[in-house]
Amino acid sequence: MQNKYISLLILLFILNVNNLFSQYDNLYQEANTAFLSNNFEKAENLFSEIIKSKPDFKDVFIKRGMCYLLTNQLELAENDFTQALNYNPKNVDAYNGRGLAYENMGNSKKAWEDFSEAIKFNSKFTEAYINRGHIYNKNSEYEKSIYDFGTAMQLDPKNPAAYFGRAKVYYNMKFFDKSINDFNTAIGKGLNNPEVYYEKGNCYFRKKDLKNAIKDYTEALKINPKYIDALNNRAISYDKSGNTKRAEEDRMRISDITGLKFVPKNQLKYKTYNTKNGEMSITLPDNWYAFEESTKDEIKLSISMKNEKLLNPGVPNVIMSMSRGMKKKYNVYTDNEILGFWKGSMSKNAEDYERYDILTQKSYRHNNKLAQSQETILQFNKSAINLYSYEIGIADTDKFFYAYLQCPDIQIEYMKDIFEKASKSIYIKF
Repeated sequence: MQNKYISLLILLFILNVNNLFSQYDNLYQEANTAFLSNNFEKAENLFSEIIKSKPDFKDVFIKRGMCYLLTNQLELAENDFTQALNYNPKNVDAYNGRGLAYENMGNSKKAWEDFSEAIKFNSKFTEAYINRGHIYNKNSEYEKSIYDFGTAMQLDPKNPAAYFGRAKVYYNMKFFDKSINDFNTAIGKGLNNPEVYYEKGNCYFRKKDLKNAIKDYTEALKINPKYIDALNNRAISYDKSGNTKRAEEDRMRISDITGLKFVPKNQLKYKTYNTKNGEMSITLPDNWYAFEESTKDEIKLSISMKNEKLLNPGVPNVIMSMSRGMKKKYNVYTDNEILGFWKGSMSKNAEDYERYDILTQKSYRHNNKLAQSQETILQFNKSAINLYSYEIGIADTDKFFYAYLQCPDIQIEYMKDIFEKASKSIYIKF
């Protein structure tokens, strides 16, 4: 009799467990459907509901981690993939997902480590090779990058992402014909996004084949009519091919999309922007907007192409500042020490950037004052746009003048003459 009672309890337990898993299976399927329909918020909530009661249920942390990753909640994504690895230290999908989170957070080293771990546990994991290939490319380790993309091609010959990745490596190596071939292969294997045509257009542009460059930028714009980079580069291509009318039409489209007023360069009118006390001034187009701030030790003049007081990296800006009391604040006593301190500060800041490429540097005298300038291409993090920045530092005893003229690097063709005129017009009353 006792054995029958125990058997009955076991039977009831099994029935309850089956019902429990059936309940979570249904919830999991609903969440998965939402995920596949790109309804990431709903999927995230449903996966969270499962986690509350059944945190080790299937690959629920990986699924929710992907929701977080695709909605740019990177730290939450990292936490979920780490939790998945706590349950299974050999879960290659968790390593790959966390690697993507790290990469988008700007931590290439940790991303590389996770992609490598995924490959260690599964040497046929195509996506991990592709993702690690991008890391190698970004770090200019081109041969290793080509090897990883080549391995991905062998594992999955139909995968267009491997060809797209290798094409970008060849572009960086200036092997433009090889790059174009790989882009075309990626397109032939089904890749049909604006980036592939935009990147291929850049290859033709570098080859000075403006006709084909314009053709590919146009293809990119058919898919995404608001693709600013493609519009900008097509405008430059039209300019260089002598079709200024079409170039201005593209810039007007950029104006409509961004709210920025790209007046044709031959129609620009200029004016001088001054601080209220007349201590600083600069000449810029008359349709820009100026904002002044001052404290006891500093006065700053910000001038933007858009009527926004806060700095917007996507908008051309000029910022000038005059700092007083350099000896007391920073323990620098000579003009050389002041400029050395400024240069050191820039180098330290550069360590935190995803990219900081110095194009030119020079020392000179500005109205008989010791000065330095440099041109850079910088990127704050992986998801940020590339910026062109022209920086100027001028020292005088206990004062330091600093200016930077900045714009998205895709706009430099339009902004170059404006910035050159502006930098020559700078006036400082020390």
